[in-house]
Amino acid sequence: MSPMSDPASRLEGKHALAMKVSGLGTGTVDYLGDTITLDARAAEIFDLAANTPLSRDALHDRIHPEDRPDIDHRVDQLLHPDYEDVIDVQHRIITNDGEVRWVNARKQVEFATPDKGGTPVPVSGLVAIMDITQHKRDQEQIEYLLRELNHRSKNMLTVVQGLARQTFNSGPPETFQDRFSRRIDGLVCNADALVRTTWSHANLDDLARAHLRAFTDFSDDRVTLDGPPVRLRPDAAQAIGMALHELSTNAVKYGALSNDTGTIRLTWQAPYGGDDQIELVWEESGGPPVTAPTRNGFGQTVMTDMVAATVDGTVEMDYPETGLIWRLRMPDSSLK
Repeated sequence: MSPMSDPASRLEGKHALAMKVSGLGTGTVDYLGDTITLDARAAEIFDLAANTPLSRDALHDRIHPEDRPDIDHRVDQLLHPDYEDVIDVQHRIITNDGEVRWVNARKQVEFATPDKGGTPVPVSGLVAIMDITQHKRDQEQIEYLLRELNHRSKNMLTVVQGLARQTFNSGPPETFQDRFSRRIDGLVCNADALVRTTWSHANLDDLARAHLRAFTDFSDDRVTLDGPPVRLRPDAAQAIGMALHELSTNAVKYGALSNDTGTIRLTWQAPYGGDDQIELVWEESGGPPVTAPTRNGFGQTVMTDMVAATVDGTVEMDYPETGLIWRLRMPDSSLK
């Protein structure tokens, strides 16, 4: 019979494989000698020597100073016979090169009563150790995203309230629903572009396509986008997105997209003019003859004052007869 055909050997082999796959490390503790011996995986996690007795202090000195008091207290309880003989703790450790890792350690102790009787004393123990650093990072990222979601939800409600108020005040009540719905659609497009990057930034190309997709499939060359990769801060993306929404809506109602021949060219350069300025230009042509508006409504404010204030930039709007030209210049601080 081969060694591996023996049931006990097969079980031992499966156990070793399970330990390897799980990433679990173990250590055996000799409390009488005050030492711990780590297997290869546990030694790798703690950045200590493997398969050789080490002082327990050498292991405990790896524990992060902020976590050490609590862990020492939990271990003291573990070594007292009146408490549970197993504990499960999570804490940080610091390796030789200063790297901080998170570990989950489950510790068990065995007691023995001295020959002369009296209180049982700890004699041996086992500790199972797992590196949970990535899990903790993922957990922190989720918690960050939840806080960010809460913060941005409150900000979004404020934006919606402002849009509702300004939209109501900028036109007849009977058209309020239509005008307000279109602006909410603009916010949805902004959110779509930001969600793709978990709200850390928005790619300018994605943002522009999100707002123009309702009016073109980009296959007929009526709308062209041209510019290098640019990542916008979330607040800059919100403001620029709303401006693009107003420009798109106006193009459909009065400008280059109101007939069958007009075109829109949206271009951006970064940096612009050698002074770390980014320039974004919306240029229409081929639509009906253009004239400057006689009054400035809320949409005009969104395209000019609002976006300029948010990105600390400047906006110019020109009305040559051939088509509207909107130009935004902003510092690169608006980039992510």
